[in-house]
Amino acid sequence: MLTIACFSISILSVVWSENFKNIDEKPDELNLMVWYSCGKVLWSVGNIWIFFGVFISRKENIAINHTNQLQNYFVDMTLAVIVSYVLYMLIDFPTVRGRLFPKAFNTAFIEYVMDYQPGPADRLLLTYPKCGTWWTLYILLSVVNAGSIPKSTPDYANYTLELKGPESVDRENEGHVDREVKIIQSHMWFKKLTFHSTAKYLVVLRNPKDRYFRWYMSGGYQCGDYFEATLSYWEHRLDGNCTLITYEEMVANPRDSIVRIASFLGTKYVHRLYDRCGDTTTDEILLDRIIRTSSFEAMKSSQTT
Repeated sequence: MLTIACFSISILSVVWSENFKNIDEKPDELNLMVWYSCGKVLWSVGNIWIFFGVFISRKENIAINHTNQLQNYFVDMTLAVIVSYVLYMLIDFPTVRGRLFPKAFNTAFIEYVMDYQPGPADRLLLTYPKCGTWWTLYILLSVVNAGSIPKSTPDYANYTLELKGPESVDRENEGHVDREVKIIQSHMWFKKLTFHSTAKYLVVLRNPKDRYFRWYMSGGYQCGDYFEATLSYWEHRLDGNCTLITYEEMVANPRDSIVRIASFLGTKYVHRLYDRCGDTTTDEILLDRIIRTSSFEAMKSSQTT
């Protein structure tokens, strides 16, 4: 009965909330709002119930461990409070222009991303979270830097629009050998971006069954529904300035994948892949070096990502 009452109150709190009025009418985001409100209600009710149980037990001088009913209620509500608190912390997402975003994203930067006007030099890497973002970014930087791999772990967040805003655009070329292109990364959907025909877009998709099926199916977590985000990327697969590649392709055939990524940057970057690395005494070409240094084993041992 208490659970039904809490859930009913949660739904009403969603309907009456300002966020509900501003949110897109999407099932994934509605579910998030329900669980978010349910967490808040259970958190409040649970605290009141625990206080009530302790107060009664002291007033009547009742030992909780000898009163089965009170003990069961106390344990159940304690667990409910813990679970609801976790939900509350995980699902307290900001809403920007009708869509939920992770707490780690600055709302002002999200607005900046949506209004950003890309230029001809911009090379935007678009991914859903956990779809090979840092791995692909590492390869892009390796090609642009002509194989001059940073000795320390790069701060990939500097390239992410949602995390750094204007700073990701102004600072991203620091230390680059080649300044003709501007590498920028975003988790934003195509529908929320200002699409520009002169800019170039690299989209990396990943099969959700690999590792994150439950995460994707939860809907709305992180950057919205995975399948809806993927569809927004897929609709641009035939655009001349859009290159689409899958995480599975990169794993199965790294050589061809790196060539495609270099082609996305520009023709001269494809030619650069077959140049000999000048900082070694061997005949290793840049392509072979990137294949070697971007392998899972190499990146894990160097703690690059």
